[in-house]
Amino acid sequence: MKLLTCIVTTVVTAATSVTAQDSIPILRSSMASGSERLALYSYTQYLKSNQSISALNAVNDQMQRLAFPILNGLPQTGVISQQGSVAPVLSYDDNINGGNQNASFELGGFTFEGSPETIAKEGIVVGAEVGGTLRYAYGRGRFLDVSGGLSAIYSPKHDLSKYAASLNVCSKNHIQGWTYVDFCARANGQSMSLSESVSYTASTAVTQLFSFAGYDHEATATLEQSYFEDYDQAQFGSALTTSLGTLGSVAVGFEVGEDVDDTLHLNNRFYATYNTSAFQRPVSFQIERGLYDGGTFFGQDRVDETFTLGLRTRVSKQITVGITARKNDSSVDFYDYQTIGFSFGITGFQF
Repeated sequence: MKLLTCIVTTVVTAATSVTAQDSIPILRSSMASGSERLALYSYTQYLKSNQSISALNAVNDQMQRLAFPILNGLPQTGVISQQGSVAPVLSYDDNINGGNQNASFELGGFTFEGSPETIAKEGIVVGAEVGGTLRYAYGRGRFLDVSGGLSAIYSPKHDLSKYAASLNVCSKNHIQGWTYVDFCARANGQSMSLSESVSYTASTAVTQLFSFAGYDHEATATLEQSYFEDYDQAQFGSALTTSLGTLGSVAVGFEVGEDVDDTLHLNNRFYATYNTSAFQRPVSFQIERGLYDGGTFFGQDRVDETFTLGLRTRVSKQITVGITARKNDSSVDFYDYQTIGFSFGITGFQF
């Protein structure tokens, strides 16, 4: 009997050890996915087979950030975290002034040349950005998430400046189990020498986390109402983020937009993001295809199909680099273009 007990104990221990080892890559890919909720979900799955002190401490930290108190199960209220940052900006901008990508267009057998001042200017820009975040808990698993920022960049080559501002406020709420509902409001503004724009967005999102086929997943459905200067539009979107273990994580999603008359607007958008590592550095790939219609150009219907490819990696703790290639195929030749942009992210000063 003792021998049988010993054998059973050994087998169970070995199986538990293998399960724990198998779940480590899933946990790591969830943490690298950028989703705090997916990371917490994978942590809890990992703890089922490995209740180590270090894992429990990591889960505790993650739960505290998401307004889930550990001690006594009492609701946590008050400030969870707050942070400000100031960082330099160095990048290659393909449209500093908000101009047209092409200098001329043909209409009725005639060629029309645009004014040189209205052509898009590109080049290296320098500047700075400031930002801040605040997270305030008002119940168990429920908190207010506020973030915002300002940026200003300058092109020495063209003597041009570009400014941007953003503010995002979200009420994030745990409902039950692994189901969440979020309510968000966002404002964005941009000012360039040839154009200015301001937009507002209100959205509601439902998120569900689950395990399937040996992987951890996060599924989200979003209903959004956007307010632009020239029109308003409702949009519906959905996304699925999956932890693939040693292969990394992948997120796929789509958006469809409400029809808007006489204005170029989003018809639909599909995208995929893949996060992995190479040479012990995180690497992110993104591909996106968007279709825009509803516009006109001198009586000609305008439909644009935009393709975007992006690559981003961190070369050190302080520096990230990225490259983005974009191609726009339009039914109006004047709006056809291909561009490439580069960015260098510098951590800067945090307080």
